[in-house]
Amino acid sequence: MEFDFTWILLGLPIVFALGWLASRLDLRQLRIEDRQAPKAYFRGLNYLLNEQQDQAIDAFIEAVQKDPDTSELHFALGNLFRRRGETERAVRVHEHLLARADLSKGDHERAQHA
Repeated sequence: MEFDFTWILLGLPIVFALGWLASRLDLRQLRIEDRQAPKAYFRGLNYLLNEQQDQAIDAFIEAVQKDPDTSELHFALGNLFRRRGETERAVRVHEHLLARADLSKGDHERAQHA
């Protein structure tokens, strides 16, 4: 039984092309998501500057959902909840931070005392 190398020669470039195409599609999606998170963050800052805390909270929640690894946004959101008298929501935000394994020691202590 002979092995036909033409299938390998034809199949190998096709496999590489499909892998390259898949990586390009993932990169486009990541770029789109990276652009959307800062928009929500800056919208939230704009609302804060205009003293519209309800809209700022909504924008920050949107930003946290798009980039859940940002601990500073969690702290800001917890502080906004506390200022509005929603201490239970503030505690939940800080508990969520404490549950993260990748949280730095300084942020962990900050979340405990917040």
